[in-house]
Amino acid sequence: ITQVLHDSGFKLADIHGVEVFGGSTRIPKVQQILRQFFQKDDITAHLNTDEAAALGAGFFAASLSSAFRVRKFGITDISPFPVGVRTVKDEGDKPSKRTVIFSHNSRLGARKMKEYKKKEDFAIELWYESHQQLPFDSAPFLKVDVVGVADKLAKYNASSKHPVKIQVQFSLTKSGVAVVDKAEASVVEEVTYVVTPTPVPAANATANATKGAANDTAAAKDPEVKETERAEAGEAAEKDQDAAEQVSSDEGDA
Repeated sequence: ITQVLHDSGFKLADIHGVEVFGGSTRIPKVQQILRQFFQKDDITAHLNTDEAAALGAGFFAASLSSAFRVRKFGITDISPFPVGVRTVKDEGDKPSKRTVIFSHNSRLGARKMKEYKKKEDFAIELWYESHQQLPFDSAPFLKVDVVGVADKLAKYNASSKHPVKIQVQFSLTKSGVAVVDKAEASVVEEVTYVVTPTPVPAANATANATKGAANDTAAAKDPEVKETERAEAGEAAEKDQDAAEQVSSDEGDA
C-alpha cells in the first residue's frame, strides 16, 4: 500500500475512504492492520468480496468482444518491473553498460526503439532492474542474437568507418513480458559526383568571335558617323539661312 501511494503521488491524508474486496479481507487481523494503517475505524466492504474480481474480469472481457455491447470504460494495465537492456558481442567479452528500456509502471503494450551502431553480429540481453519483488537472483530473462551485420557490410561494400545502424524494437506484451519484436539494419552509402563543364564546339567559338569583332568595329565607327551627321546638319542650316536672306533682299528691291 505504501508503494501504491508513492507511485500515485497521494498522501495518506488524501484518502477519504477505503473499499476492500477479496476473500482474505474477512480475516480479522487483515482488517485490523488496514484500520491502523489508514487510521480509520470503518473499512468499507460494499462489494461481494468473493465475486468482485471475477465479475470485473468478465465485464472487461465483454468490452473487448464484438459479440457484446457494454458501457465503455477505461483501464490501463502497467508493469511494476523496470526492464534493462545491454549488448554482448561474444560469450567471453565484456558486455556493455545496462540501460533501462522500460521504466517502473510502464504501460502494457508500450513499444520502444533503440539504435545500435555495429560492425559485426551481437546479442541483446534483457534484465529486470529491480529484484525486490522477484523470487530469483539477478539474471537475464531473455537473450536474442542479432546476426547478418557483417553480411550487410560486405553486400553494400560499406567502409569500416561507417558501421551498420541497427534499429531494434522492444515491446511489453499484454502479459507484462518484455520481448524483442524486430531488428532492422541500414547502411549509409556516400556517393561523390564530379561536375565537368561542357566545352564549346570550335565552330560556335569562331562564330562568336566574328560577331564580337563586328560589334567592336561598329562601336569604333560610331563616333565618326555621328560627327559626319553633325557636319551635314550644319551645312543644311547655312543653306537655309542664305535662302532666307535672298528672299528678304528681293522683297526690298520690289
